[in-house]
Amino acid sequence: MRRLTGLMALMVIAGCGTDEDAEAESLFPDPEVAAVSFLTAHVFDVPSSLRARFTREVEPAGFPLRNIVDGPAELAFERLWRLRTIDNRYVVEAIVRVRGKPKRVTLWLEVQEGNWRISGWAPELAEVDPAAPTPSAGADVPVPFAAAAFRGAPSMGVVYFPTRNEAVAPADLPVRAQVQLPTVGVGCPEKALRDVLGKSRDRFAECYADAIGDGRLRPGRMTYSLRIKGQPATIEPGLEETTLIHPGLSECVERVLSNLWIDRSDTCEATVRIIFSPKKRKRKRKRKRR
Repeated sequence: MRRLTGLMALMVIAGCGTDEDAEAESLFPDPEVAAVSFLTAHVFDVPSSLRARFTREVEPAGFPLRNIVDGPAELAFERLWRLRTIDNRYVVEAIVRVRGKPKRVTLWLEVQEGNWRISGWAPELAEVDPAAPTPSAGADVPVPFAAAAFRGAPSMGVVYFPTRNEAVAPADLPVRAQVQLPTVGVGCPEKALRDVLGKSRDRFAECYADAIGDGRLRPGRMTYSLRIKGQPATIEPGLEETTLIHPGLSECVERVLSNLWIDRSDTCEATVRIIFSPKKRKRKRKRKRR
């Protein structure tokens, strides 16, 4: 009770300001406060004003509650249902009332740029009995976390969680990433694979920018074998060849590949090649002296 009172007090204090950025900055250090604040009063905000509440890899307009109900009158936040941490992400499951009926909504938060931000969500609302005991924290691990939680994959500061909408990438990335599919095995959903890889080009470029930092930018390529199976499909990447030797880069690229969203696939194999090309820097023109 004392913890919940503290959470609500922080929300009231934050709500006194008129600047959206200032409000977001005061909420984000605590993942529970960030989640409760969003579900209580900000689900239907203009997407551009929600940008600071979400990681840059996902699109706020794609949050499912915005498309399931027509507006705030049909939605009411009731309470937090279960809280978990999985692979350094904070998983929030909350009970909301949709047109008076209880539903469970699941969203995931992670730290980005020093703040807890929404980085993904379950695509559908789940049935829930508010009077039933809440299951233990170890039960029912969300599908997108299963690979990382059970394979012991390394955690990263920024992790890409796929959405069905293409996220807007930073305009100042120093490198372009081109994606090719040299081989696609029988049974692979080639069209879906090409589409999701094409939408991930900026994510690969971000991996390069984060790994290289202030180091020397140079062109290069990485080739991965992909083993694809299941519904939704899981993708197991394996590095086959690279001209860019950097552990941070390969770990990031593999994480992006592992989290690509494909609805379903027969068990099959494909090869993807990612080609990095540094952008040419524009030279500033010198003013002529008169």
